Amino acid sequence: MIFETIAKTGHEEVVFCHNADAGLKAIVAIHNTVLGPALGGLRMWPYKSEAEAVNDVLRLSRGMTYKNAVAGLNLGGGKAVIIGDEDVGKYSFAVQGCGHVGGEYIKLLREQGAKVFVTDINKEAVQRCVDELGCEAVGLDEIYDVDADVYSPCALGGTLNEQTIDRIKAKIICGPANNQLATDEIGDELQRRGVLYAPDYAVNAGGVMNVSLEIDGYNRERA
Repeated sequence: MIFETIAKTGHEEVVFCHNADAGLKAIVAIHNTVLGPALGGLRMWPYKSEAEAVNDVLRLSRGMTYKNAVAGLNLGGGKAVIIGDEDVGKYSFAVQGCGHVGGEYIKLLREQGAKVFVTDINKEAVQRCVDELGCEAVGLDEIYDVDADVYSPCALGGTLNEQTIDRIKAKIICGPANNQLATDEIGDELQRRGVLYAPDYAVNAGGVMNVSLEIDGYNRERA
């Protein structure tokens, strides 16, 4: 029925994307490009069925055609949907470090309703996270044993080592601390265990991006 539906709605192209390793299921719909390239956003939603996702992306992309046209833009209409759930509030984070970077990260997580466990050698910083952001404090060594979905190293390096990886229950490791892996072999072991590890140099690259712009004259908007 999908081809009949596309014929009725007048879509130019509908692309189905699937990546088993990442668990990605996405649909991109290009409705009309008479006025110009298709413009439209992305919706991530836990659709009950693939048919529901198809129906939504077709309706949304067609709506973008009309929206762009009535706005007088030289743009067509398109849309993309991902079948999934982006509700951060469903996850429990274990954050190691409440300093300048970690503190801002924790604030963003709490704004999204995430459950956050925190620890830091600075007890005052931990208490601020508890009092002002509603976090739960744990001991410096206890952070590795928290039953969390995500472990976030935001302070010292080398916290992912032979002594800690057996204790960490999280299936996602993502944080801004430098040199998180004690050895390269630890990264290989995390991959073998099916743990999704975001490399520190990718997570914290915003810092060097920001500083690099000072060479030609700093521009905050560009940064």
